[in-house]
Amino acid sequence: MIYAVIITAGILVASSIIYPIYKIIKDGWNTSYTHDNSVDLYNPAIENYDNMIKKHSKAIKEREKMTSKWDSILNTQKEMKKVMKFGVISRMQLILIFFISLGLSNTLLILGNLDRDQFDIPTAIGLVAFLLISISLPIFLGLYIIVKKKLKDIIQQLDEAIEKINEIMANQNPRRREK
Repeated sequence: MIYAVIITAGILVASSIIYPIYKIIKDGWNTSYTHDNSVDLYNPAIENYDNMIKKHSKAIKEREKMTSKWDSILNTQKEMKKVMKFGVISRMQLILIFFISLGLSNTLLILGNLDRDQFDIPTAIGLVAFLLISISLPIFLGLYIIVKKKLKDIIQQLDEAIEKINEIMANQNPRRREK
């Protein structure tokens, strides 16, 4: 008789535990589950856990967006440092282009002016090339100086932004501070 009571009590306890678990698995996580309208299994900790998971997943998505933005910022910084260091055209190439253009314009001017009676095509091309060099060189140097200063300012701003983001990330993640 005692064994029958123990077995019956065990079956009742097991069914009262298994049925809500079955309902949770079948229906998904809801805020309240009842068994025969007699036992309320609402647990605010489960709801808080669900909210915490939702917030955590939002934080992960935002962190992934920040990571992609961060990667693009770092790539931009690297490209700007390359432009600052080497320039779009290196100094050697610029000097080479300048001397070739200057030599070509002088050669064409000399060849065109050998016979002063006529103003021929080599003279015209030489004059145009000489004018282009004499006009564009000061403009180019001015733009080069301005762009160089702007690039320095932009790189400085990027470095400051990167330092701030690193500080923020280090404050949010204590493991990062140890490294």
